[in-house]
Amino acid sequence: FGPRSVDVTTMQAVSGTGYPGTPSLDIISNVIPYIPGEEEKMIGETRKIFGFGEKQAFSIAATCTRVPVINGHLESVTVTFESRVTESEVVESFRSFRNHEVAWSPANAS
Repeated sequence: FGPRSVDVTTMQAVSGTGYPGTPSLDIISNVIPYIPGEEEKMIGETRKIFGFGEKQAFSIAATCTRVPVINGHLESVTVTFESRVTESEVVESFRSFRNHEVAWSPANAS
């Protein structure tokens, strides 16, 4: 099985901008809905990680935002597959992928 499309939205910490301290306070109670160049970078990095280079193996749509937290990034990811696939097949695929570790899944949540 393989992905047909990937849609991802990131919520990235304000610390990722490199502006610590007082200038970062401008984001309190706000979400910056666009980070110049970040969406293109995410699409390129995804292709690189999966070994696709510039060719389009599947469609990738990215939305990157900056949120008022000190540390951490959150991603909401939706993957549409070419054929029916079970959760265990997806988890096993990630576990066997080089340079990747599945740290959490609903199956092993307590």
